[in-house]
Amino acid sequence: MEYRTARLVSSRLARVVTTMALLSGGASLLVSSPAGASGSAANTISAVAGPSDASVKGFFTPSAKATSGDAVTITLNSRSSGCTLKSDRVTFSAAGTCVVAYNDPGNATYAPAAQVTQSIKVYAANTISVSTSPAAGSTGGSYSPGAAATSGDTVVRSLMSTSSGCSLVSNRVVFTGAGVCRVDFNDAGNGAFAPAAQVTQSIKVYAANTIYPSVAPAAGTVNGTYSPRASSSAGDAVTISLGASSTGCSLLKSVVTFTGNGVCVVHFNDPGNGAFAAASEVRQSITVGTGNPRAQAALMLLSRRATHGHPLVLVSSGGSGSGAVTYTVTTVGTAGCSISRGILHTERAGSCWVMVTKSADALYSSEKSLATSITVAAQRPAAVRMSSVVWTGRTVMTSIIGSGFYGTPKVLSNARGTMVSVVRDSGNRLTIRVRVSKGIPTGLHRFTLFFSHGQRTSVKYRQR
Repeated sequence: MEYRTARLVSSRLARVVTTMALLSGGASLLVSSPAGASGSAANTISAVAGPSDASVKGFFTPSAKATSGDAVTITLNSRSSGCTLKSDRVTFSAAGTCVVAYNDPGNATYAPAAQVTQSIKVYAANTISVSTSPAAGSTGGSYSPGAAATSGDTVVRSLMSTSSGCSLVSNRVVFTGAGVCRVDFNDAGNGAFAPAAQVTQSIKVYAANTIYPSVAPAAGTVNGTYSPRASSSAGDAVTISLGASSTGCSLLKSVVTFTGNGVCVVHFNDPGNGAFAAASEVRQSITVGTGNPRAQAALMLLSRRATHGHPLVLVSSGGSGSGAVTYTVTTVGTAGCSISRGILHTERAGSCWVMVTKSADALYSSEKSLATSITVAAQRPAAVRMSSVVWTGRTVMTSIIGSGFYGTPKVLSNARGTMVSVVRDSGNRLTIRVRVSKGIPTGLHRFTLFFSHGQRTSVKYRQR
């Protein structure tokens, strides 16, 4: 028993010595760990630096590495506000403090890494809105740049270091010489709003430009002339023209000729050049003869009613001066109106529209009235006589003579058995076809004419 125990101890001791010999010879010893256990090697997370602050609608993509080589888990801390995380991208959505957390639980060789966090202050977005600047400036001019920020802060105005040709005093820009004036607008933000992006306005500044015209005559005489001349500070050729409202003159080859009564308006312009601004337009007004004609008093058509078949002499009131008065049909209407030498003629009852015009004279311009409606009444028809007799048992053509006939009236006889049809209506002669049945007593009978406006007239006829 003692011998077997000694052999077992001796055998185990020999294996230990052999193992130590193998290790000393460079062999490696593998030791297995229970499943899920972490190693003990040091593990550190290195995160790419994020922004210290941000504004709403901004974003950034967080990134990190671990000593273990594992993929670092990126999440938002439970205390985080003002941001969201989706597909490893952080988006700033509202004012707050965004806290991004980085974690690595380790692996079989490396221990879990200490959590790394990044805190980012998120501010509300801030924008500067500025007033419109002048397209260009000239020496001696100025403007007051207006601005407002979303934050409600006072926007700081300053001149850029490269600005020239202007100065800034009490938020007013004064143009001092040729150059490019550059105005900066800034807002550093506050506890709730982020700094705003800088806004810059650039204004080209030109040297001042003035036009010096020749002296115009105090008045113009019809058929007289005037030769306007001018120079400018820019040294450019000054453009000379007549204004759109100019009357009583013409301009040809830089010579103004006074052609009639009116007010001649001469314009002088210089658009400037690369060094000088456009000059303010200079105008010269010269009264020619009696000057511009005066406006007449208002015209009015007094004639408002007419009767078809009776030509109407038109009458108006108002106007001024000695100009001729004329009348014009603006709409012929249902009456079919026409005018000849101031007299209105109609084709039928109805209405039409007429305008009065009084021409200009030496003192007054022409004048027109508003178009005025004239109502044309139907003429009262009157049958006077028959052109011939009618015969019993026959069909004859005859005519009713009268005036004011219109619209092909219906004709009836008081003698039963007598049939009448209208063949033609010429206004004062109604041609009819009459058929008299046999047995109708001869003698005097009566035709009655019925018109569309409810009017009627009658005439006696003789039957044989």
